[in-house]
Amino acid sequence: YSLAHGAGRKWKRGDCQGRLSHKYKREDLYRTELGSRVICGNKELLYDEAPQAYKPSQTIIDNLQQAGLIEVVARLKPLLTFKTHGSCSS
Repeated sequence: YSLAHGAGRKWKRGDCQGRLSHKYKREDLYRTELGSRVICGNKELLYDEAPQAYKPSQTIIDNLQQAGLIEVVARLKPLLTFKTHGSCSS
């Protein structure tokens, strides 16, 4: 039931490391602002999927709600994110 998968990206994959690596060390991306843990050994994927590479999720939710496409029934906090594109090695 994923309606807006990918709609929230700010930057293309592949552009994120260049945009974020001067602000964030790799170690900084293993925890999110919500305190959840990120597991991934692939440095490029870690930057490509960093929360900073996405628009605020509330913006996307509000737009979908205003368009009548969704009804919010729950709000969840992620505890763990596992990132892989087949092989999650350094």
